[in-house]
Amino acid sequence: MAKKKHPLFFILRIAVVLFLALILFLNLSSSAVSMVFFSHLSTWLSGGESMMTPLRITSSFVIFAIAVLLLLKKPDLISLGAFLATGLFVVLQVIYVVVMSFQFGEHPVIFVSTWTALIASLVLLFRFRGSLPVLGKFT
Repeated sequence: MAKKKHPLFFILRIAVVLFLALILFLNLSSSAVSMVFFSHLSTWLSGGESMMTPLRITSSFVIFAIAVLLLLKKPDLISLGAFLATGLFVVLQVIYVVVMSFQFGEHPVIFVSTWTALIASLVLLFRFRGSLPVLGKFT
């Protein structure tokens, strides 16, 4: 019997893609939040702001690729996109805690929304886990 398609998972995919689009827009528009984030990250990685532009461009390409993978119809590509989105949001949380030193007073909405997107991508990853070789064993 074929699996029934649930609109909830489509809505979750769209929500994660919209959050990724928001991050992409902030990266490409050089918003103050994005600039502070990449400035801290570049200083932490290289001791200066020399890596800020390459980090912004590289992360923009990665975010765009993840969003495209989540929008496609094949379960294999959706599971890969959910896996990459989960990894991206985990890395964002780690960078937020380690590099930015848990600055809740400045941007609590970003922290909470990143956690929400992480949970949504984990739900998508759990739903499409059968398509990934490693996680497919647990179906």
